[in-house]
Amino acid sequence: MAVILYGPCLALSQVTGLDSFSDAGGIKKVFEIAMDGQRINFFNISFDPTIRYTIWTALLGGTCYASSCACILQTQTQRYMCVSSTREAQKAVWINTFMCVLLILLCGVVGLLIHAKYHDCDPLKAKLVSRADQLYPLFVMETFSRFPGLTGLFIAAVMSGSLSSISSGVNSIAAVIMEDIWKTLAPNRVPSDELQTTIAKFMCMR
Repeated sequence: MAVILYGPCLALSQVTGLDSFSDAGGIKKVFEIAMDGQRINFFNISFDPTIRYTIWTALLGGTCYASSCACILQTQTQRYMCVSSTREAQKAVWINTFMCVLLILLCGVVGLLIHAKYHDCDPLKAKLVSRADQLYPLFVMETFSRFPGLTGLFIAAVMSGSLSSISSGVNSIAAVIMEDIWKTLAPNRVPSDELQTTIAKFMCMR
């Protein structure tokens, strides 16, 4: 979603001359507000657990999250197992790491924009939204509604991202059932590859 949102912003900035950060006061103002709100203090080495972010929570949380995704997450490890060699798997890991870092940076930029826009008027307290999850859609609707089609592109990005995650999860469950459960419980009654594919597709549809 960050890519879908930020990409058109750059294009509109080049074509129309409008600054993508202008609604928040410009890119310099965005980072000033973030610094004042202690949102981008990258080198806080405090051990105080009540502080929002420190270098220790970032390292510990980031390491655990990245390790879980790269090592045990079925939707990713299944893809490593499908490549032709270890070298190809390593290449896939590096490409995935680069793209994830880029995506996280873009999400961070979007988060800073939202914070800059609403730092002095909390939409939750003003009853404009009922949950924090609704801040991002509210920001898109208020900021980009004057550009025809951009809000629809955002909705399409949300839907495609959700469907992609659901599809990966369902396919992974079907693969686990066939490989780890069926073949373990009935090693002498393993169906042909074609039948396994048909059964897996049926389970995904159900």
